[in-house]
Amino acid sequence: MLTRLKVSGFKNLFDVDLSFGLFTCIAGHNGVGKSNLFDVIRFLSDLASMPLRDAATRVRGVPAKSTALAGIFGPAVDADGVQRIRFEVEAVVPPYVKDDYGQDVSVRCTFMVYELTLKLIPAGTGGEFGDRIEIEKESLAPRSAAFAKTGWRFAGHKALERFVVGKKRNPLIESLTDENGTTRIWLRSDRTQVEGENLRAGAPTRVPLTTPRTVLSSVDSAVHASHLGMKREMQSWRLLQLEPSALREPDGYQSETRITERGEHLPSAFRRVAAAGEVALDVSNLIRGVSSIEVVNNDVLQLRTLNVRIRGKAFPASALSDGTLRFLALSILASDPDASGLICMEEPENGIHPTKVEEMVALVRRLADDPAELEQLPLGHGIRQIIINTHSPLVVSAIEEPGDVLFAGAVSSVAGSSVEFLPVADTWRAHGSKRTVAPGSVRHFVGNWRVAERWLGLTSRPADGAALGAAQHRLSLGD
Repeated sequence: MLTRLKVSGFKNLFDVDLSFGLFTCIAGHNGVGKSNLFDVIRFLSDLASMPLRDAATRVRGVPAKSTALAGIFGPAVDADGVQRIRFEVEAVVPPYVKDDYGQDVSVRCTFMVYELTLKLIPAGTGGEFGDRIEIEKESLAPRSAAFAKTGWRFAGHKALERFVVGKKRNPLIESLTDENGTTRIWLRSDRTQVEGENLRAGAPTRVPLTTPRTVLSSVDSAVHASHLGMKREMQSWRLLQLEPSALREPDGYQSETRITERGEHLPSAFRRVAAAGEVALDVSNLIRGVSSIEVVNNDVLQLRTLNVRIRGKAFPASALSDGTLRFLALSILASDPDASGLICMEEPENGIHPTKVEEMVALVRRLADDPAELEQLPLGHGIRQIIINTHSPLVVSAIEEPGDVLFAGAVSSVAGSSVEFLPVADTWRAHGSKRTVAPGSVRHFVGNWRVAERWLGLTSRPADGAALGAAQHRLSLGD
């Protein structure tokens, strides 16, 4: 579970410091940079699996085969004339993972902080063709349960503390400079257990900064157990971009049984989850007359098709609307006991009639684990977490807890236009924040006082001028 993310220098994100709970909604007008936060999360996830250049070319706005990688860097330049991106990731990782050889590995430290600094080497530097990204600093350090007790404030954090094992000790990955002024990344191994057998830690490996990929992405075996925990956690982060064409595709008999980021394998996933009644009930909240959902097998073609029965007539996925298919996919994901990790989703209201937005928000909220049920989760189970973004006042209006929402707005700085994410006043996210969203700003975004009254306990509606004048920290939401 991602509990905190700091980023500076990525696109228009400067000095961003965000804490996350199990469910987060990023709200703001179009064009302020909400999606850049998702780009960061996906970029970090890709860095845990692939070389720096490959991860950079998967970022939105960077052509797949481009040699110009400066697009992921913001315009700010440090005093030495170098453009840098700095990341800090705090996360709780699963206590058990599999290494690349299929062995079950016990993670010694499940609460860690990962730091990474990248710098841009522009094309032409040293005679090179095309931009290059180089690691300047990389570190991975365990954090203690005591830190979690004092630092966490999100709903369910008390129950989550039992997932934290291990204690603070020397960094597992660290950038160190020797007496000759050469900086290398030290990779320290980890004592752990594999199938009941104890493995001892060995001597550290020293990696040059010119490595084409992060050191974290290179760990693959049980001797780096805690490292693998963080790597697997970051690899589980995904950006859900459900595409109608993928949602409509039938499945082969040997297809994967997990829904992909695009929405492929709906029939096989539904068949595995076997929650037909629950999914049908979800869809019936969207479409009147839905009585059942079923998988139809074609033994000749060895294909499976998902059918929805409406008023007695069966309709294949290819005949359903985009919104219905999205709702169906999310319901299957919410019912999947094996689904875990962080899911990012943009504008879940797309394709949904305004009168059904509340049902969609309730469904999306179910994708994340319920804070009240964390005590019942087995220790080996990964945490389910979701972050959505939206420009829809209807989505914000449907969210019950003000602490679940961050408002994104454009601000001006010496480096140009950037985005900031502000919590609602007097919520857990507001702790330690210099700026918060005032009641007038909530009203300004939603368009009425209904949400402000419910969230902030207001008993009367002040005149607009009085409300906006009293909002000293009023956020400009892209007006």
